[in-house]
Amino acid sequence: MERILEKLGMRTRLILSFGLVLLVAMLGTTLSINYYNHNFISGLLEQNNSQQMKEINYELNGLYDKVNQIFITFNNEQLYEMFRYQPHLSDFEQMKQRLDYDHEVKETINGNNMQSVVTGVIFYINEDKNAYVGSGPIQKNFSFQEADWYRKFRQSGSLKLMYGPLTEDFRPENITKNEAIYYMRAWNVPSSSGFRQEEKPFILFSINMDYIRDIFGEYAQNSRGYLISDKEENVLAGINLTQAQEEEVAFLIENHREDLGRTGTFLNREWFVDGVTNDQFGWHIYSVESTQDTFRDMNRIIRNINLIILGTGIAAMALTVVFSSRIMMPITLLNKLISTIEEENDTFIQVKSNDELGQIGNRFNQMKRKLQEMSANMYLSRVQEKEAQLSALQSQINPHFLYNTLDNIYCIAQIEEVDSIVLLTENLSNMMRYSCDMKNHRVPLAKEIEHVKAYVSIINMRFDDSITLECCVEAPLLQVSILKLTLQPLVENAWSHGILPKDGHRGIIRIDAEVREEALIVTVTDDGVGITPEKSRELNAQLSEVNYEAADSEKGSGVALKNVNNRIKLSDGPEYGLTLFPAEGGGCRVVMKVKRKQNE
Repeated sequence: MERILEKLGMRTRLILSFGLVLLVAMLGTTLSINYYNHNFISGLLEQNNSQQMKEINYELNGLYDKVNQIFITFNNEQLYEMFRYQPHLSDFEQMKQRLDYDHEVKETINGNNMQSVVTGVIFYINEDKNAYVGSGPIQKNFSFQEADWYRKFRQSGSLKLMYGPLTEDFRPENITKNEAIYYMRAWNVPSSSGFRQEEKPFILFSINMDYIRDIFGEYAQNSRGYLISDKEENVLAGINLTQAQEEEVAFLIENHREDLGRTGTFLNREWFVDGVTNDQFGWHIYSVESTQDTFRDMNRIIRNINLIILGTGIAAMALTVVFSSRIMMPITLLNKLISTIEEENDTFIQVKSNDELGQIGNRFNQMKRKLQEMSANMYLSRVQEKEAQLSALQSQINPHFLYNTLDNIYCIAQIEEVDSIVLLTENLSNMMRYSCDMKNHRVPLAKEIEHVKAYVSIINMRFDDSITLECCVEAPLLQVSILKLTLQPLVENAWSHGILPKDGHRGIIRIDAEVREEALIVTVTDDGVGITPEKSRELNAQLSEVNYEAADSEKGSGVALKNVNNRIKLSDGPEYGLTLFPAEGGGCRVVMKVKRKQNE
């Protein structure tokens, strides 16, 4: 076998070696196909669940329509006759009228075959005029005004409310209470009845929650259950689920809502969850099935397949190591040869064969010639760079001339005792010297603040003390170094975009600093015209990434916020930079996060 391999070319040997590995991989892949059989079962499960959810939704809609139809039947003039004050009737006649109406209400419910669904009906006009038709009276001195469901109904603009489930709170303690869904609708009491419509009269139906559970119970089988939640995803009921399962599934739905309709893994247990919304009840209904139970046998097969794949993978790795070591031996020898000649600039590999090794030798010689050319080009680039530096030194003649001119103006202003010109030229000269000094890229925070003060002083002389600058920085933080010319653009932005557009052009700019772990946080806040949340989100999205073109184009102190942000990210890392926020009470707040470095 070894002799045969030695006679073959390297390409052939590589094909044979990787062919063997591929064969082993294909065997493992063929065996692992069994794993994907569960996708077919999952598809059937999803189809079955979808159909059942449609049927449940249909039954709930039918229930809603029946209850709503009863409401329409009750919403007539006969209803409020019992609430009208009729002094000509005796107590006996009034009691008989009430009993007759109770009978009529119950007959209407029974006639619609809803006696097991609607356990009671409340007719309410105000605290003094209300009645309950069902088993047991309304609790004495019960206040509808204090009931959460009544307050929510009053606040509802739709004049109807589906609330619950909850235990009937309006019934006495000695009466058996049902867990019910409250369905409420506004009762159109005519103004001629003498009752005020402002009281929000209503008719309330107590829908037995057990009936709702029975609807779901018909479809809940084995490991399948259902979870009902309201619009705010508050769990209302669970069918065929333990309390722990309800909490687990509710958390799963909240954090993996995009996975509904697919199989998701949660807490080492797999669930299949499908959801539908019932608009009539305002519920989210979720079908929940434990795929761990459904696929128990399949999981056993999958476990065996995984063991087989692991075994074949180990065998494939062993074979790959054996054959690759033999194949790589000539390449190793070639590497040693390259190491001996890489220090000798004029030495090249002597190619004596036309096989794969000979081709590698030729490519190496070509690469070495290109490296020699690149080295020559690099030397030329360095020469050109030195020439550019000399040109830059020459270009500094003009700034020095300007410095000297500003110094002359300063001296003349002192002699003439023109204090405003003295202050202006001093601040301008200091700013220009600070901006043009390229020796240090990082400076203490104190230097940046001095630069800002000089800028503010110039602005205040021009605009009659428009800016009130507040620096609230503790002394130790003044020695922390930051990138040069990063703070002044933030203050300039606060002035030009915040304070200057204000009426009167007056405002306060505040500078704060604090240390958070390895970062220095400098905040510039103004009380200007402010920035909208939408605009701040747009700008922050632009500042989240580095714009290299903008970074390369920044010059002097006239850098924009984007360039300042790019410089910080390029220097300190992508987690640093600028972030904009609307300030409380108006204005804008710019937060600059830089890497904390003690200035040396």
